[in-house]
Amino acid sequence: MSERYPAIVPEALDSDQKVVHEYLTREIGQYFQGTFTFQSPETGALVGPYTHFLYLPQKIAAGYVINGTALSSVSEFPLKCREIAILAIGEHYGAKFELYSHVRVAKKVGLSNRQIEDLLAGLPPTGGTEQELISWEVARALISAKGPIPAEMWKRAEGAFGKEGAGALIHFVGFYAYTSIILNGADNHINKNLNESLTKAIPFASIVEYDGVADFYVRKLDDWTRAVMEDKYYMDELVPDALIFGDFAGARVTVGEEYVVIDDGRIIQEHVHQYERPSHAPGLSQEPPSQTVG
Repeated sequence: MSERYPAIVPEALDSDQKVVHEYLTREIGQYFQGTFTFQSPETGALVGPYTHFLYLPQKIAAGYVINGTALSSVSEFPLKCREIAILAIGEHYGAKFELYSHVRVAKKVGLSNRQIEDLLAGLPPTGGTEQELISWEVARALISAKGPIPAEMWKRAEGAFGKEGAGALIHFVGFYAYTSIILNGADNHINKNLNESLTKAIPFASIVEYDGVADFYVRKLDDWTRAVMEDKYYMDELVPDALIFGDFAGARVTVGEEYVVIDDGRIIQEHVHQYERPSHAPGLSQEPPSQTVG
């Protein structure tokens, strides 16, 4: 789980570590009620962010747990909103153990698979209420932008939760940003078994390794292949940089066709694509065909 702070089996703990181990096992177990794995099923050793606490004074572990427990007692900040904020933070930091554990918690408190998929992709939850959407927006704003959140955003948060609930949202963001930083600093990743557990909890949500998505629209696939394989400027000027900054081995490519259902407020009954040749692209095909797809 972490080479920087290796897991320690209970039999190998010294007296101070044993106190921390027993405290965390009791408190985390009572709070999360077996929703996710925080101890090795084989050895009983703590895993995830809890391992590194064994190497630190007990007060640090106690402070962490007390803070999290106190925040969870604020009823004005609902469970779904908490998990939306937590997953938004975990996705931003790429904290894999946090995503593993809180995908399971999110399902338990009622978030849909579609909403969890959105959050793992860095998007707001589909069909979210005002409370749920502002939770995502505040979380993303606090961890990705400098300075105070905009006044209008704060007004919405206060209107959704009141001052106490909005304050809890801010503290949750800080607490789970702190947790993500611990996970990344200690390199607490997830092993194969935990990744399989995440995939089982939400089949499409195995944690991906890419951090960006690009869409390209062309009239014919030949136009695309010519642009990236035959264009001299692209090959001479762009490809060398792309080979340095891009991860071609890890890239995933899908090819499809745009299927317009509603256009300018009108329901499209017959899906026939009429293409027009752009005047600024003389190298493209002269007579792209119309195509009926439905």
